[in-house]
Amino acid sequence: MQVKAVSVVQPWADAILYYGKNVENRKWWKARYRGWLVIHASSTRPRPEVMREAVAATGDRTVGSVRGAALGVVELTGVCSPWRCTCRSEWAEPGAYHLHLRNPRPLPEPIPCRGATQLWAPPLEVLAQVARLV
Repeated sequence: MQVKAVSVVQPWADAILYYGKNVENRKWWKARYRGWLVIHASSTRPRPEVMREAVAATGDRTVGSVRGAALGVVELTGVCSPWRCTCRSEWAEPGAYHLHLRNPRPLPEPIPCRGATQLWAPPLEVLAQVARLV
Protein backbone atom coordinates (compact mmCIF):
# COMPACT_ATOMS: atom_id res chain seq x y z
CA MET A 1 0.00 0.00 0.00
CA GLN A 2 1.34 3.40 -0.98
CA VAL A 3 0.92 6.07 1.69
CA LYS A 4 2.02 9.68 1.28
CA ALA A 5 2.40 12.47 3.83
CA VAL A 6 1.67 16.17 3.96
CA SER A 7 3.01 18.71 6.46
CA VAL A 8 0.43 20.98 8.05
CA VAL A 9 1.11 23.98 10.29
CA GLN A 10 -0.35 23.71 13.78
CA PRO A 11 -3.01 24.05 15.10
CA TRP A 12 -4.52 22.86 11.80
CA ALA A 13 -2.87 19.42 12.00
CA ASP A 14 -4.59 18.84 15.35
CA ALA A 15 -7.84 20.26 13.97
CA ILE A 16 -7.78 17.64 11.18
CA LEU A 17 -7.26 14.73 13.55
CA TYR A 18 -9.27 15.81 16.60
CA TYR A 19 -11.65 18.66 15.81
CA GLY A 20 -13.43 17.81 12.56
CA LYS A 21 -11.41 19.84 10.05
CA ASN A 22 -12.42 18.05 6.85
CA VAL A 23 -10.72 20.37 4.34
CA GLU A 24 -7.06 21.36 4.13
CA ASN A 25 -6.51 24.58 2.18
CA ARG A 26 -3.51 24.90 -0.12
CA LYS A 27 -2.31 27.67 -2.42
CA TRP A 28 -0.94 24.96 -4.73
CA TRP A 29 -1.70 21.33 -5.45
CA LYS A 30 -0.38 19.30 -8.37
CA ALA A 31 -0.71 15.75 -7.11
CA ARG A 32 -3.40 13.34 -8.30
CA TYR A 33 -2.93 11.13 -5.25
CA ARG A 34 -5.99 9.78 -3.42
CA GLY A 35 -5.88 7.48 -0.42
CA TRP A 36 -4.36 7.45 3.05
CA LEU A 37 -2.38 10.53 3.95
CA VAL A 38 -0.11 10.93 6.97
CA ILE A 39 -0.72 14.24 8.73
CA HIS A 40 2.60 15.70 9.82
CA ALA A 41 2.69 18.71 12.14
CA SER A 42 5.29 20.96 10.58
CA SER A 43 7.99 22.54 12.70
CA THR A 44 6.87 26.00 11.60
CA ARG A 45 5.94 28.12 14.59
CA PRO A 46 2.26 29.12 14.35
CA ARG A 47 1.17 32.73 14.69
CA PRO A 48 0.29 33.56 18.33
CA GLU A 49 -3.16 34.92 17.46
CA VAL A 50 -4.04 31.68 15.64
CA MET A 51 -3.00 29.64 18.66
CA ARG A 52 -5.08 31.83 21.01
CA GLU A 53 -8.11 31.35 18.77
CA ALA A 54 -7.55 27.57 18.63
CA VAL A 55 -7.32 27.30 22.42
CA ALA A 56 -10.45 29.42 22.83
CA ALA A 57 -12.37 27.37 20.24
CA THR A 58 -11.37 23.95 21.58
CA GLY A 59 -10.88 24.62 25.28
CA ASP A 60 -7.69 22.56 24.95
CA ARG A 61 -4.55 24.37 26.13
CA THR A 62 -2.35 21.73 24.46
CA VAL A 63 -3.88 22.07 20.99
CA GLY A 64 -1.14 22.60 18.43
CA SER A 65 1.68 21.97 20.89
CA VAL A 66 3.32 19.09 18.99
CA ARG A 67 5.45 20.12 16.02
CA GLY A 68 7.90 18.25 13.79
CA ALA A 69 6.09 14.92 14.08
CA ALA A 70 3.68 12.58 12.32
CA LEU A 71 0.38 12.68 14.21
CA GLY A 72 -1.97 10.36 12.35
CA VAL A 73 -3.66 9.56 9.06
CA VAL A 74 -6.73 10.63 7.11
CA GLU A 75 -8.25 9.59 3.82
CA LEU A 76 -7.72 12.08 1.01
CA THR A 77 -10.86 11.58 -1.06
CA GLY A 78 -10.60 14.41 -3.54
CA VAL A 79 -9.27 17.86 -4.37
CA CYS A 80 -11.10 20.78 -5.90
CA SER A 81 -9.44 23.75 -7.53
CA PRO A 82 -10.14 27.40 -6.71
CA TRP A 83 -11.85 27.73 -10.11
CA ARG A 84 -14.17 24.72 -9.86
CA CYS A 85 -15.11 24.28 -6.26
CA THR A 86 -18.45 23.23 -4.89
CA CYS A 87 -17.07 22.63 -1.40
CA ARG A 88 -19.53 23.41 1.39
CA SER A 89 -17.21 22.90 4.35
CA GLU A 90 -16.88 25.66 6.91
CA TRP A 91 -13.12 25.01 6.75
CA ALA A 92 -12.84 25.80 3.02
CA GLU A 93 -11.14 29.12 2.28
CA PRO A 94 -12.08 30.98 -0.91
CA GLY A 95 -9.43 30.98 -3.64
CA ALA A 96 -7.62 27.87 -2.38
CA TYR A 97 -7.32 24.26 -3.45
CA HIS A 98 -9.38 22.15 -1.06
CA LEU A 99 -8.13 18.73 -0.03
CA HIS A 100 -11.19 16.74 1.05
CA LEU A 101 -10.40 14.65 4.14
CA ARG A 102 -12.32 12.02 6.09
CA ASN A 103 -11.83 9.22 8.59
CA PRO A 104 -9.09 10.75 10.81
CA ARG A 105 -7.07 8.25 12.83
CA PRO A 106 -4.51 9.64 15.31
CA LEU A 107 -1.36 7.69 16.07
CA PRO A 108 -1.04 6.48 19.69
CA GLU A 109 2.00 8.75 20.09
CA PRO A 110 3.48 11.40 17.78
CA ILE A 111 6.49 10.19 15.80
CA PRO A 112 9.18 12.87 15.44
CA CYS A 113 10.31 13.23 11.84
CA ARG A 114 11.16 15.84 9.26
CA GLY A 115 8.50 17.07 6.91
CA ALA A 116 8.61 18.48 3.41
CA THR A 117 6.60 20.64 1.07
CA GLN A 118 3.97 19.09 -1.20
CA LEU A 119 3.48 15.31 -0.90
CA TRP A 120 6.35 13.25 0.47
CA ALA A 121 7.14 9.67 1.45
CA PRO A 122 6.95 9.10 5.21
CA PRO A 123 9.81 7.33 7.04
CA LEU A 124 9.61 3.58 7.58
CA GLU A 125 8.96 3.91 11.34
CA VAL A 126 5.91 6.06 10.55
CA LEU A 127 4.67 3.61 7.92
CA ALA A 128 4.99 0.72 10.38
CA GLN A 129 2.62 2.43 12.83
CA VAL A 130 0.32 3.69 10.08
CA ALA A 131 -0.10 0.10 8.84
CA ARG A 132 -1.85 -0.71 12.14
CA LEU A 133 -4.36 2.10 11.64
CA VAL A 134 -5.43 1.56 8.03
